[in-house]
Order: sequence, then C-alpha cells, then structure tokens
Amino acid sequence: MRLELSKRTAIVLTVALIVVGCAWSWNSLTNLPWHLGLLDDEPSLSETRLLLTSDDLQQFQPDVVIANAYPPRVDPPVISVEEASRKIDDSELVLGVQINGEAIAIPVNMLTGPSRTIINLEVDGIPLAITWCELCHHGVVFRREVGERVLTFQVSGMLWHESLVMRDVETESLWAQSLGKSMAGTLKGTLLAIEPSQLLSWKNWKRAVPHTQAIVMERTRTDLTTDYYHRRGEELFVIGAEQNQQARHWPYQLLKASRGINDRLDGAPVWLTMESDGCGVNLFSRIAASRELTIVLRQDEWFDEETWSTWDPSSGKALSGPLAGTQLKRLPCQVSLETAWFAFHAESSSDFFAPENFVEASEVLGDWNDDGDDASNLFDQ
Repeated sequence: MRLELSKRTAIVLTVALIVVGCAWSWNSLTNLPWHLGLLDDEPSLSETRLLLTSDDLQQFQPDVVIANAYPPRVDPPVISVEEASRKIDDSELVLGVQINGEAIAIPVNMLTGPSRTIINLEVDGIPLAITWCELCHHGVVFRREVGERVLTFQVSGMLWHESLVMRDVETESLWAQSLGKSMAGTLKGTLLAIEPSQLLSWKNWKRAVPHTQAIVMERTRTDLTTDYYHRRGEELFVIGAEQNQQARHWPYQLLKASRGINDRLDGAPVWLTMESDGCGVNLFSRIAASRELTIVLRQDEWFDEETWSTWDPSSGKALSGPLAGTQLKRLPCQVSLETAWFAFHAESSSDFFAPENFVEASEVLGDWNDDGDDASNLFDQ
C-alpha cells in the first residue's frame, strides 16, 4: 500500500511539475515580441506598443550595433524598365519616386541589409536619399539639401528604439530615419524635407510610370511581395502621415476594406486610397480648382460629389467630367508597423472610426464581409 501510494504521489508530483514548467515556458514565449500575431486571445498592439514621450524623443541614446558606419552608396547604376522587368518579379514590392518626368524604383528585397538601406542619388536633378528601415517596415525618400549644402547619407551602424539611425558624411551628424530629424551633431534639430514616394508592386509601378528606371542589386530577401501583409498580418500595419508635425494614421486592413478614405491631415482635406491588388497606398490633397472635393465610390468608379468628375485612385488624376485632366497633389505617407509608428508618433490621431468618414463604408464593408470576414468590429477600436 505504501509503495502504491508513493508511486501515485510521484506521478502526481511529476504531472504538477510538467504543468508548472509548461506554464512558465508558455508565459516566457508569449512575452517575446515575435509572438504577436500568433495568438487568438493576445492583447492588441495598441495595448502593448511602446509609446515614447516628447522627453524620450529628446534623449537621443542610440544603440551601437556595428562599430563603424558603412561606406555610403552613391549614384548606383540604373537600368531601363525593359531590362529591369527581366530581373524584377511583378509581385515584388518596390519603393518608387517620381519627380517631374523622371522616375526610379528599387525592390525592397534588394534594399534590405545593414549596408544598403540608404541610396544616395539624383532624380531630375534633385539630390535624394532613398531609405528603408527593415525593423520598422518603413520606406522614406528624403531630399538631401540642407540650406546650400547637399548631404551624403550612410548607415551609421546604430539603432534608436529599433529604428535606423543615419549619418551624413559632411558633418557627421546623426539622424533618426523615423523622424527625418538630426538628433546629434552640427545639424542637430534640422528636419529633412520628405519627397512623396510609393511602396507598391513592380507591376503596378511600371504600369503607372512606364518610363521608370530601376536600381537592381543582389537580393537579400525574397518574401517582400504583394502577399507579404496577408502572411505577416495586416492588423500589424498602419499608414502614417505627418504635416506640420501633426501625425495621423490609418489601419492598413481598414483601408483595404474601404478602398478609399476622405479625411483631414492637420486640418487639410486628404484622400487616402489603396491599389487594386490590396498592396500599395496613395495620399492626395482633396483640393482641386480651388475647391474641396468629396470623392465617393459608385459602381466601382470614383466620383467627386461637387462636379461628378471621375478620378483614378492610383494617380489622383481626373479621368472625365468638368475636372478632366486635373491632377491632385500627392502627399507623403508611409506604410509602417504600428508599433514602430507609435514609438515615434505617440500623439498620432485616429479619430476617424465613425462610418460617415468612410467612402461608401457600409456598402464596401458589407461586400467585404460577404467573403466571410467579420468587419463589424472594425469601427469599435
């Protein structure tokens, strides 16, 4: 009897230890940042994200990852769209910029990697820095002119709050890519001008800009394609924009569901749209012919309620009607991981969840919901 009791006690103790051990292991795993998106009952990103205060953003204390800065990449070879199409898959995401009649794009699969996330070049005579922060999923094109000086940027080898820190060769000042701001050195406090750019598929970019050129390098990744957001989790991403230091953001999956949003950025009317393949966003001013427009979706065509002209949501150009040929001004915006956007834009506003702020929201989301997705809770955030 004692032997049986001892065996029973040992079994109970063993099971208890296993349960405790599993619970501890699971708790440890779920506290790691990479578990986000794997659990059905996980806390939302808005509850777990890192919010930096104004004081935090003034205390620049980057982490040194690589001891020395990488040599700058300046004026890389560019190739024609015909040649590039033999080397770039249609589904690959590219970061493209267009100034007047000149355009250039580079696949982000080729822009990732510690030594190559900044490309210095000129487009239509304008000195630019094409930058990509892999940890933030954040691509920004900056103008390299500061006063009378043209700067040359390089990867500093540092990270600040898991974001790329850039360094200019001329003054050795350090810059936060997420803010476009010099945080240390001679140019401390200086802001770089942002040039509107697009992160979208190579197929859609070359269709919109058939005369584009491209930069092609060896790939460091292959997964940054049109299905990346679906695979990674669309709920993890936002579209962010800033005007006069007033930041605003829109959830990626909500824009995908509604296809277009009439909103305001720092009080100015804007129109946010998504490319037809659900990958790639555009932000335009809604001012045309000295009037504010409200652009709505009717039977798969975009009309403004003021003149009933039709609009192309990719280019922001009026296709027909009284405003035919009118071009809306493109504004800078970035797709970013939500955690990264809020790390540097803690005051970013998103008070647009009421359905009336959406273009045909109930109709569009109703169609979307017919596919089996539950859109009913999107306005409850």
